[in-house]
Amino acid sequence: MGGSTDQERSSTEDGGQAGGRQSEQKPQGSGERRERRSLERTQFANERTFLSWVRTAITSIVLGLVVSQFYALNIRRGRSLVLAAAIALIVAGIYETIAGQQRYFLNLKGAQAGRFGPATSSTYVTVILTVIAGIISLALVLLLSRS
Repeated sequence: MGGSTDQERSSTEDGGQAGGRQSEQKPQGSGERRERRSLERTQFANERTFLSWVRTAITSIVLGLVVSQFYALNIRRGRSLVLAAAIALIVAGIYETIAGQQRYFLNLKGAQAGRFGPATSSTYVTVILTVIAGIISLALVLLLSRS
């Protein structure tokens, strides 16, 4: 029966893929394209993360301004707590903006160099500032509810 086997025919018909397996030969530049696409996806994720930092910072600052409005009410009790909560929230927002910008550029450089390191100090400071603002706000609410 001269000729090739069914497997050889299917291999040549489907572009070198025998039995559904991909050929070992890759088109030139496909690795580079894949690496470039991966870097682009990483960059887009980095930009989305930065925008999340900015949204969180704006929210913190606006909450600080809202809380500061209670300071103008001339309440007798808790006036210093109102001021402390407003300042803590605004400082947290400012810090979140700076930390987000720093993380953005660190991640950008790391992605371009093929390295990635998790955020450490910026997350700790953000959590500490947010917890401080939350504790002060809780104390203020409890104090105002007794008036």
